[in-house]
Amino acid sequence: MTLSDAVNIFLKQIILRGGIPFDVKYPEYKPEVIEAMQEAKCISRDPDTKRYGSFSEALEELDL
Repeated sequence: MTLSDAVNIFLKQIILRGGIPFDVKYPEYKPEVIEAMQEAKCISRDPDTKRYGSFSEALEELDL
């Protein structure tokens, strides 16, 4: 199936059903995932966190 075929099927389903053919909802994350996302946000905003210009630069520091 091509992308064009898939889009056409999707659009026909919208017309037939009178709306999007699936439920649209926010994802439900586990509490651990939410906590990890909050931690990542805090780390990204911390000016004392070490920064790297590239992934390879970070790997070099790990000595892999």
